[in-house]
Amino acid sequence: MEIKPDAPFTNPRVTPFIDCPSCRRLIGCNSAFCPHCREEIDPRHAKISKLLVVYQTAAVSSANTIKSAELGAAIVMAASLIGFWIVPSILIVNLLTPLISIAAVGVWFYRFGRFRLDDDEYRSAWRDMRKSLTIWLVLICVQILAVIYVWKRR
Repeated sequence: MEIKPDAPFTNPRVTPFIDCPSCRRLIGCNSAFCPHCREEIDPRHAKISKLLVVYQTAAVSSANTIKSAELGAAIVMAASLIGFWIVPSILIVNLLTPLISIAAVGVWFYRFGRFRLDDDEYRSAWRDMRKSLTIWLVLICVQILAVIYVWKRR
């Protein structure tokens, strides 16, 4: 069973697994016993674990996709500064990139950020999303200040 994506930022492809209650290794969804420690897998635990693993994996994968766009912040900042001197109106166009990135982070927090899961990768993804949000908010503030400066200069 594989969850089909409907958007790259919010629904990455995730193959479900079960977290063994004894050794904590990931095992196939239809396993009655853990192949590593031979622990019997309770069907209720399997159902809950499968949902949790899918949720955590989707959250981390989506966060990694959004985080990879942070390099774009430097490119947008450079384009904004160059545009400031060459074509001041480009600053307004460059405001779209941070807005889209802020929206993607907002969607991530709406879908995944409300829960505090006890998983190192999930906690790291949560911190990365806060950092990404900060980067993009600072960038958009700098751009807005630049737009205001250009308008006042005219």
